[in-house]
Amino acid sequence: MTTRAPTAEQAEHVQAWTAIVLQQMPCMATMLFSLRFVSAPGLGTFAVDRHHRCFIDFDAGHRHPTNQSITPTADDGPPRTV
Repeated sequence: MTTRAPTAEQAEHVQAWTAIVLQQMPCMATMLFSLRFVSAPGLGTFAVDRHHRCFIDFDAGHRHPTNQSITPTADDGPPRTV
């Protein structure tokens, strides 16, 4: 897998996603700001390693709108899209 720094357009998407997460789940701010975002074409999703690098396949991310509402489940499990 080849990785690289996000392009200016990809960085704008990261900013939009970050704003949504911070609005919906402010408790995630510390974790979110510790991440270093890396473009990983062909990954098909996103992944975070122990060094807080967040590998993102931006092409896969474009298939999901950024305006979806994200809320925690009733059992405090992983967030779900509603």
